[in-house]
This record gives sequence, C-alpha cells and structure tokens, in this order.
Amino acid sequence: MTNKSFQRYSNFELLRLILITFVIILHYNGFVCNILTLTEDSSLLIKYTTRLGESFSICAVNTFVILSGYFLCNKTVVSIKKIFNIFIPVIFYSVFIYLIKILVGINNFSFHPFIGSFIPRNYYAWFYCTVFILSPFLNLITKQLSVKEYNIFILIILILFSIIPTLEDFICDTLNISTSGISPISLLGNSNGYTLINFILCYFIGSSIKKFNPNISILNSLICYIFLSIIILLETKYNSSHSFDYCNIFIILQSFFLFCFFKNISFYSKSINFLSKSVWGIFLIHDTILGYFSSFFNLQYIAKSNLLIFLFYSLFFIILTFITSIIFDRIFDLLLKPIYFLINKNRVFSVDICANKASEEL
Repeated sequence: MTNKSFQRYSNFELLRLILITFVIILHYNGFVCNILTLTEDSSLLIKYTTRLGESFSICAVNTFVILSGYFLCNKTVVSIKKIFNIFIPVIFYSVFIYLIKILVGINNFSFHPFIGSFIPRNYYAWFYCTVFILSPFLNLITKQLSVKEYNIFILIILILFSIIPTLEDFICDTLNISTSGISPISLLGNSNGYTLINFILCYFIGSSIKKFNPNISILNSLICYIFLSIIILLETKYNSSHSFDYCNIFIILQSFFLFCFFKNISFYSKSINFLSKSVWGIFLIHDTILGYFSSFFNLQYIAKSNLLIFLFYSLFFIILTFITSIIFDRIFDLLLKPIYFLINKNRVFSVDICANKASEEL
C-alpha cells in the first residue's frame, strides 16, 4: 500500500500541464500557425476570441520560472546532472526532427545543417539552466535579507525590469520611436521579455512566495488572474506590439496570481502526476507536430469562418497536438533511458555547485 504522504501533490503538476497547454495555444496563435495575424481581418468576435485566448495564456513561461524559484529557493547545492538531463532531449528532438524532414522530403541532407542539429537551440533551456546554475547564489539574497529588505529588493527589480519597460514600450509605441538605448535591460530594448533578466525576476518572485507565503485566497487569486487577463486584452487595443511582452507588468502579476491560485489547492492524482512527466517533451516537440497537423488545413479559411468552426478546429489542433506530443515523449523517454542512466551513474557528471561556504562567510 502506497503512503501518500510521500507522494508528490498534484496541484503544481496540474499547473504545469495547464501551462504547457497555454504554450501550445501561444504557438498556435503565433509563429507556428500565425492565427493572431490571420484573424486580424476576421469578424470582431473571432478576432477578440483569439486575443482573449492569447491574453489568458501569455503568462505560461513566466509561471514556469516562478515554479522554479518556488522549489529551488532553499537549495544551497545543485548538480550539473540536471543540466545534462535537460539538454539531452533538446539535442535528441532536434536531430530527430531534422532526420524526419530529410526522410519525408522537406529538406535535402547537408552535412553542416546535420551537425548543426546537434547544437541545442532552445532559449528556455539555456535561460533555465543559467538560472539553475546561479540559483544557490541567488538564494543567498533570499536567505540573508530581512523581510523589509527583501520587499524593497523585489520592488526595485519590479520597477527596473517590468514597470519601466512596460511604460517605455507604451510611450515609444505612442510616439512611434525606437526603444533602443533607453532600456535598463539591453541596448536594443526589452526584447519582448525574452531575456535572462526576466527569468531572474520571475525566479525571485517565486522564491518570495515560498519565503513569505502570501495569504491570498483561491477565489481572490482567480479573480485577479481573470481581471489581469482582461486588462491585457484591453491593452492590445492601445499597445498592440508590446501587450504580450513577457516583461509586461500585467503579465508578471498575472503569473503571480495564477501561481498563487494553484498553490492553495491540495489534491493527489496519479494520472496527473504521470502526464506531467511529459511536460518538457511536449515543450520540445509540440511546434513540429502542430505545424504538421495544421499543414493539412486551410488556416486562412478557418480564420475567416464563423466562430463555431473556428473554435472547433482550434480546439482540435491544440488537443491533438497535446496528445500526440505525450505519445512521442513517452516513446522517446524509453529510448533515452540508457543515456540518462549513464549520466546519473557516471562520476564525471557528479559535480555539484555549492553556495554553502559563501553562506557561512556571510
């Protein structure tokens, strides 16, 4: 008989499954299927239904990073095995997708692109692993600061890395001028929030939730999340090119309240815990699967159709992509098990990054 006190609770596992579904929605709307652009000339109902889906989903990446901050904030030691376990599937999926495109005739084989497929090209993996390596030292800040000092610190980084960028984007859009050279994040502006700075900001938000355990009820968290999603939707009318930037203060707050909502739920589900193991694999392969399925349909026709047809096909693509991605991940996980085993057992990879001594000196 299994003792559930040793089981992993399912509230955060369910959150991870919802977040990866949000990612599929974002890529369906964005660079894979480009539905946001295709629906610009559709009826107002379809146009704003698409934007509403984007507004509710846009907090996915930020919330993933908040999850990391929440669970890593007390660690003084991390192992580089974790980094290899993250990058191995990135490389595997990249090579697999390249070879599949060769086999089906989409691309012709070329030596340099083939070798290039072994280079992990995934911004989230690089940013996450960077934060992971730094986490024992970032945690010293959380550990050493008093409550008052930590609140001031969080406020400062929120102002510098979220509030100011949000105001900059709005003002520069209104005046039709470039943000280059006026951002506290980079020379070229805020990069739509695709920055290590934004990851670190969200990491500290997650660690602050763990440290202070804000007393926000489930209902209030849900209301705030919905309210902020609607604010983001309304913002698209006035700040369309930067409404969905990850560093947008409304998206940062939206991520915070969505996380707080799930934090206060407590339940156990074996099936949810099992499915959540595939989240990283879904993240890596869903773009290819979504693009493949959508290639059989006329997306322009779907975008210009009535709302029921549009919703039917949209849900069909998203659900089918989710299920197919899980199937591929389970198969690939079996293929990669020997590699994971070698990494976890090999002393070469048994290197820890430790902040214990630095903490004691402080």
